[in-house]
Amino acid sequence: MSAGEKITARHLERRALIYIRQSTPTQVITNRESTERQYALANEARALGWHDDLIETVDADQGRSGSFAGERGRVGAVFGLEVTRLARNPVEWFQLLDWCRMTDTLLVEGEQVYSPARHDDNLVLSIKGTLSESEAFLIRTRLQSGIRNKAARGELYHHIPIGYVLEGTSLHKDPDMQVRHAIDRVFSGFQAHGSARQAIQALRDEGVRLPSRQSGSDAVVWSEARYEYSASIRFSAIRPWGAPMSTGASGRSGYWATTTRSGASSARSPRMTGMF
Repeated sequence: MSAGEKITARHLERRALIYIRQSTPTQVITNRESTERQYALANEARALGWHDDLIETVDADQGRSGSFAGERGRVGAVFGLEVTRLARNPVEWFQLLDWCRMTDTLLVEGEQVYSPARHDDNLVLSIKGTLSESEAFLIRTRLQSGIRNKAARGELYHHIPIGYVLEGTSLHKDPDMQVRHAIDRVFSGFQAHGSARQAIQALRDEGVRLPSRQSGSDAVVWSEARYEYSASIRFSAIRPWGAPMSTGASGRSGYWATTTRSGASSARSPRMTGMF
């Protein structure tokens, strides 16, 4: 059955939703062609017979991307570059197919028009959903394998703490002497007062501002000393600020001999969630 035969007057009387899959701000900037192709699906809807006032673009995550709750009986077709991306997991995908089957809602992917109410189309969509799940699993497996291999070489770094910079595959103290001096002040305060709260209070009294970095940015931000800042430095320390880096089992820098709160020493990959 052709696309024209599947689209009936009943479908054209209802809305056509153009689904723009959710992307990160970086993806929106770097993958402009994909974004433009998705918005151009509105032209496909017009070509298939929908009027402009019945074409709606869904480009914000408002809880509607998966099941389109509350839209039952009012949507004639959903357009997308990859219809399997309409759901976040296999369970939601098959729920969506069931919903489309009961309400006679079409799924349009490029030049293909699927009617989940028809057994053949429902079978094809079910297979596409299963293949999509398998593909996502293989991609995740490859990515995780690459991460583990990088960690084994001692070259995996997450959230590099303030006071350090990554040069090649190893960490070095920040060449910015102002940053290094501020970190030195924090550790000196620990030694002088024996308490993180007292150390931070002393820094606040002296008007000392401490450096930090926003996630994903190399820019240094200076702000008033806070207890949470000092605690993250003290309890997430990858090594004492003045101690030399150790060499991992691979013979390359990137692993640290760390001391847990119980005092036990262990070697681990530098997955750093705090400042230090």
